[in-house]
Amino acid sequence: MGQQILLQGANFVDEKYPILRADARITNGSLLLLDFSHSLTSIAGVPSDGTIIPNIAFETANQIIGSGDKNTLGCLFKNTLAAANGKLERTSKGALHGIISNTSRNQKTAGFEINSSTSALLWNYIKNNLSRNYAVFIWSYVTRVTPATSNLNDSLAFVNSGGAANNYLLPVSVQNSVGVKRSSLNAANGFTGSLNANNALNNGFPFYWGQTPPYQSLNPNTGKSMILYSYHLVDVAKSGKTFAELDAIDAALFNDFFSSGGRFYGDTWSDPASVLA
Repeated sequence: MGQQILLQGANFVDEKYPILRADARITNGSLLLLDFSHSLTSIAGVPSDGTIIPNIAFETANQIIGSGDKNTLGCLFKNTLAAANGKLERTSKGALHGIISNTSRNQKTAGFEINSSTSALLWNYIKNNLSRNYAVFIWSYVTRVTPATSNLNDSLAFVNSGGAANNYLLPVSVQNSVGVKRSSLNAANGFTGSLNANNALNNGFPFYWGQTPPYQSLNPNTGKSMILYSYHLVDVAKSGKTFAELDAIDAALFNDFFSSGGRFYGDTWSDPASVLA
């Protein structure tokens, strides 16, 4: 990443890139941006279970929440995959590829978690502001489809795990077809449903390979093999833009990143069929 220099008196008015930031995707409302190819992530190879994944948008998240750095505003990485269940690898462009067995996943998963311990700042902000307008943008590539036909949620930002199907915030299912995907979702009224009996919020699951934990037992041997390029969580009102405006900006950047000359153009990875049945 190049050096960032403050230009006194400069006024950047381009609507696509209105402010010089650590990443073009970041807005005034950005709470969390995950991207393994970004220099601020600074993780070599596949992260081990329990690793904290840095938040690239930590500066704007800090301004919204009031404190925190790239690690205290980051996510916990969890990985319970055995060799027969799945394999994680980095692509040639640095993204994280999860190859999931379609025959022996055995309810094991790998992915990101926001909780009251390792992600307390981000956790408490969302828990204390459940009715706010949130949006999520996910860039991914499906390298092998799953034969499953239901409960295909790859992302549940926050849920009441006792009844996740009806009590949730931002459930996103990446389209079950091979190829590059851009997923976007707006929760204009915040959390849907109700919290658990203790009026508490269970763990957040931004992105998982296989199934997000509340759905593990429903489809124990299925899950898309996917590459995660970008996960971006935004407080829409704090961004100063409408969801439609944010979505259009994200779509334009998506095209830039994956077109010729873009960061993710020409990426390569292992064929899932050659790794796991």
